[in-house]
Amino acid sequence: MNAPPAGTWNKQLIAAVGLGVAALYLLGLGATDLWAPDEPRYAHVTDEIVTGGHGTAGLIVMHVDGEPYSEKPPLYFWLAAVASAPAGRVTEMSARLPSALAGLAAIALTAVLGRRLLGPGAALWGAVVLATVFDFAFLARRARLDVLLTLTAVTAFYALLRIDRREGSRRGNAALLHGAMGLGVLTKGPVALLPLLAAAVYLTWERRLRDWRRLAPPWAWLLSVGPALLWLVSAAALAPGTSFDETLWRNTIGRFFQGVSKAEPWYFFFYQLPVNFLPWTLLWPLALVETRRALRAAADDPMEARGWRLLVSWAATWFIFFTLSTGKRGLYLLPSFPALALLCGAALERWLTRRSALPQSAERAFAGLLALLAAGGTAILALAGRPLPPEPSVALPGAFGALLVAVAFASWALARRLRAPTARVALAIGLVGAVELAVFTLLHPAFDPSKSARPIADSAGALLGDREHIGLYRHQAMIGGLAFYSGRQIEKLRTTADVERFVSEGGRVIAAKANMRREIEEGGDFEIVSEHRAGKRRYLVLRALDRGI
Repeated sequence: MNAPPAGTWNKQLIAAVGLGVAALYLLGLGATDLWAPDEPRYAHVTDEIVTGGHGTAGLIVMHVDGEPYSEKPPLYFWLAAVASAPAGRVTEMSARLPSALAGLAAIALTAVLGRRLLGPGAALWGAVVLATVFDFAFLARRARLDVLLTLTAVTAFYALLRIDRREGSRRGNAALLHGAMGLGVLTKGPVALLPLLAAAVYLTWERRLRDWRRLAPPWAWLLSVGPALLWLVSAAALAPGTSFDETLWRNTIGRFFQGVSKAEPWYFFFYQLPVNFLPWTLLWPLALVETRRALRAAADDPMEARGWRLLVSWAATWFIFFTLSTGKRGLYLLPSFPALALLCGAALERWLTRRSALPQSAERAFAGLLALLAAGGTAILALAGRPLPPEPSVALPGAFGALLVAVAFASWALARRLRAPTARVALAIGLVGAVELAVFTLLHPAFDPSKSARPIADSAGALLGDREHIGLYRHQAMIGGLAFYSGRQIEKLRTTADVERFVSEGGRVIAAKANMRREIEEGGDFEIVSEHRAGKRRYLVLRALDRGI
């Protein structure tokens, strides 16, 4: 049962890995609710397209609760609408499908790119490392924009490689590069143009900066910038009262220089990136050592050295760019994960080729991991069905604990039969993937009561007639979740005067963050019907008393 040596992967093994990764990214994709606040908002934006309530203009101008939505470009919502078309409605599965498929495509293209840069062994190790980075897999199984953006970045770097090596049609490669970035801009804005900056860093390192001109012929900008500008102009014309240009400025220039949202200290990514790349942050020391060796030996294999430089330039550009940005979130560095994964994969492949057996420290660490996994699964079995002290609405599922124990013992049995270092490392990565799949399909659904907007929407909707609206006080991020799961119009209440007006006009139910209760009561008499948690915040559903209900 030993795996073939690194660098000689066969088609059957590649097919097996592909099936395993597909299972990790697709099984149970719709089993959990859409978690607040972003997922249900994006699903609701998609639903506004699918229902066709805004006519042809609704394909250009996105909407939330019937009003123009200008915070994000439209590509992800278009793709989710296509995925939802067969059923005629948006579901958890169809809302997430574009992200999951983009994740699978990004992993496959990472393998293709890695094979061209550093060889087949590094490519496959890098692909499975990327596939099992927890944050990457988690976000790929969510209705989020960042994995699709990552796919456009990997595609852009593949085109960059072809241009750099003068392979194929120069015009066709430039079209691929700028077309990929253009789709990225339609996904999340101008940040999708960063591959050109990374290319400049790489070519400067190579002392070939003059070659940068080959990457950006004047006509190619029509592909990278033109589609987004066309959408922006069309949307502004169809919704003249909506400040698309102002929103674009706020979400790009304003976020970078002023930190209009998600402001963090300059050192944020120094601690956040290692967390976000778990569990394979553990490979970083090895990757640093092997990268240094490869760059020092550049004279022995100049072409391979170029591959290492390109990957380092890719990862470093994203890290430095967003470190300089005032606005920061961990997922902003997601498009650099393929480069980091390939560096880890290449380092692992080089390390394994020099070994006939794993060091005793690695063997002991793996045994300790299995023991910890079995102990954790046993503890979960003992606590199964009991509410968690911090969150009474959540109970750990016994099936999750049982599966952890089973996976631990199965891995132990397999480890006794495997002797080759390559096979044992592959088993460890497979173990990580199996645990992640158990988390996604068995554990995460148990957290729906504390992550989803559905309980809030259901509680509020149960108090109202068919055509009545739900009031939402100040916290506008919850509009999409309430609208998607209640199927009702949401009335935005920004001040206590709005609350008074809402009640005087017959409004009966208001949802709000728990810390806003006193403000709401200044606009009328209310009773608390229910209390919920969605994400990091607690919410109340309040019913007006002065209407005799």
